[in-house]
Amino acid sequence: MWNGVADPYLYTVRIDVFEGDRVVDSVTETLGLRSFTLSPNAGFSLNGQYLDLHGVNKHQDQKDKGWAISDADTDADFAILKEIGSTAVRFAHYQHAQHTYDAADREGIIVWAEIGLVNHINNTPEFAANAVEQLTELIRQNYNHPAIVFWGVGNEVLLRPGPNPNALIANLTNVVVQEDSTRLSGYAANAGNDMSPVNWHAAADGFNEYQGWYFGRVADFAVWADTIHAGHPNDAVGVTEYGAGGNIAQHAANPAANDVPGDKTAGAHTEEYQAYYHEGYWTAMKARPFLWGKFVWNGFDFASDGRSEGGTVGLNDKGLVTFDRKTKKDAFYWYKANWSADPFVYIASKRFTALPKAATVVRVYSNVDSVELRLNGTSLGRKTAPDHLFAWEGITWAVGSNVVEASATSGALTVTDAATFTN
Repeated sequence: MWNGVADPYLYTVRIDVFEGDRVVDSVTETLGLRSFTLSPNAGFSLNGQYLDLHGVNKHQDQKDKGWAISDADTDADFAILKEIGSTAVRFAHYQHAQHTYDAADREGIIVWAEIGLVNHINNTPEFAANAVEQLTELIRQNYNHPAIVFWGVGNEVLLRPGPNPNALIANLTNVVVQEDSTRLSGYAANAGNDMSPVNWHAAADGFNEYQGWYFGRVADFAVWADTIHAGHPNDAVGVTEYGAGGNIAQHAANPAANDVPGDKTAGAHTEEYQAYYHEGYWTAMKARPFLWGKFVWNGFDFASDGRSEGGTVGLNDKGLVTFDRKTKKDAFYWYKANWSADPFVYIASKRFTALPKAATVVRVYSNVDSVELRLNGTSLGRKTAPDHLFAWEGITWAVGSNVVEASATSGALTVTDAATFTN
């Protein structure tokens, strides 16, 4: 069986066309065999076993390349998805390059594939026909990919004023059934209009939620999740987007102070608030197995021409990794601690080198049971943290440079990390 990241087994199938005894054409395809189910209460199962679908959204651009990326660039992105421990990826918001779907098959990462129907519609027969054509081609061209489970029929089509998209979305979910009854239709709804009938036609209902960023507070997400599940107990609800901006050059000693109602885009996009946001969301999500999928927006920073925020122009900085792929932000390691089994330790806020005297806590992410911290060579003790967040409080800094070292042992392996803060 093709069993996701645990064992993405692929067969090779060759189809030959003969004229008499002579082969005149030949096509070779990879193929995976698997089964899956989706439950409103129990989430997603692959081959009869529960599988927590968690991962990121992904655009296919890179800094200084746009969409002119190579297969090697895509493979490098998948290596990052594997490092963090993704079991799923949502390819937003259009059909991606064929090599991308091939890589997902090979790596065992479940895919939500999607057409480019975003923000609003035009109320014309030609527009509707084009959407049907996009979806039909997406399905027919990618039918043999075992990684693909969800066919996304649209994203946030109620985000901007325009004609009612209800009939079109309903029809597109029917197209999925007609073209591929073996997979699930999906739709990603924008926050704020949860009860619209547009959001409830698909087999997999996805919601893009940003409490604590565009509105509300981080704790409001858990309330939303419980409320919508209680109101729609027979519908499979997942979170197709959630995220917060993070600029690795902007920092805050007390990120919780920024968790107040209101839109945060115009202020600083501190790396610490992004991590605080994701800590809150994942803590709520892992306690709610009825959420069939959780997709961070976004895996990587990406170009967004209309944006000028968080100290940068033309960039959406909600990625867990920078646009050039050179820096993995603090929030990346929070998810790695929760999703990956490869032992590691990571000292948070290490780019906040000019740490103010008011900061008296050192935080470490790790998936190892016990972590020791040293400050300027002196042990501050060993701690355990079942939630993967280790914190040493009441730190007293020396004047000048302070070297912080974290270490942990897993079997015969010792993992370490270090950072220097100036006080």
